[in-house]
Amino acid sequence: MLAPAHRRFLFNLVVTTSAALVGCGSPAAPSPAATPAITSLVIRTYPDTLVVTEPMMVHAFAVYSNGSMEPVTAAWASSDPSVLTVEPSLTGMTAFLTPVSLGTALVTARAGGRSAQLVFTVVSVGH
Repeated sequence: MLAPAHRRFLFNLVVTTSAALVGCGSPAAPSPAATPAITSLVIRTYPDTLVVTEPMMVHAFAVYSNGSMEPVTAAWASSDPSVLTVEPSLTGMTAFLTPVSLGTALVTARAGGRSAQLVFTVVSVGH
């Protein structure tokens, strides 16, 4: 059996060591970098033309506050579906334009509170 003085010493040692260990652990992880904000949208065409003669694909890209540019899911619309229809892909990052009749139509992509627009001219309709 330990003398009372030894018991107090061991008790204080255990309590002090336990308290020290509770404060240990891995340091706090650094906070993640703030997500850059979308500053603008860009619509890219493939092929690179604004004249439509057959179905074609367009792509939406977000330009971020840190200068990077990445594909983005967008809501797509045509100002005149009787001239040019817009069919978004499953991801919404691309859309397929199909000419319906001769004329012009404004295609709009919206994402992150921003929008981009391009005017397309349909000069022939495939048969």
